[in-house]
Amino acid sequence: MQKKQDYDWIDFISDKVEHYYNGRQVVLWGKYSVSDEIKDKLKRKYGIDIGFYVDSDSSRIDNKQVFSPDCLAGKALDYYVVIPLAYYPSIKDKISGGGV
Repeated sequence: MQKKQDYDWIDFISDKVEHYYNGRQVVLWGKYSVSDEIKDKLKRKYGIDIGFYVDSDSSRIDNKQVFSPDCLAGKALDYYVVIPLAYYPSIKDKISGGGV
């Protein structure tokens, strides 16, 4: 039963991305199995490619596929950020405070 709920959640997110991204480059916050599932779903269902991942955990940043979220500052018109994690106020503060 848990797998069905996960599937519905990933479908819900991918549908929202398709509706709201408005041609911007899609960026996923965090390089985890769930974010990879969202990436695959977006590609299969809508043909939307993910530009890259961002993560505030410096041990995950490789500056090839995973970047610091600082690269998003002031670029809300260029990037649509998908946060496939539980709600974290620190992420909301980072995005809204940085003009992303």
